[in-house]
Amino acid sequence: MRIDDNDAGRTPITVRLLPGPHTLAVTGADGRSTEQQIDLKRGKKLDLAVSLPRDAGGPATLSIHSDPPGANVLWTTPWSGARRTRAS
Repeated sequence: MRIDDNDAGRTPITVRLLPGPHTLAVTGADGRSTEQQIDLKRGKKLDLAVSLPRDAGGPATLSIHSDPPGANVLWTTPWSGARRTRAS
């Protein structure tokens, strides 16, 4: 789960935030994700139940090429952590 583009942990989770607008992003282990805008009011508690879309959209392919070849590539996924490889 991410709040305002910062890692916040795994659900279920309770966090303290400043009042005002925030963006919540939740990604399931299978890649399904959703994003939600909230506006917290001072002194109020907000309980949310976030539903992920039914379909993950299927597998995807990412091809990376660099000029010149051999550049280092680092990517991170919610379900596998950081990975490193070389571009062709």
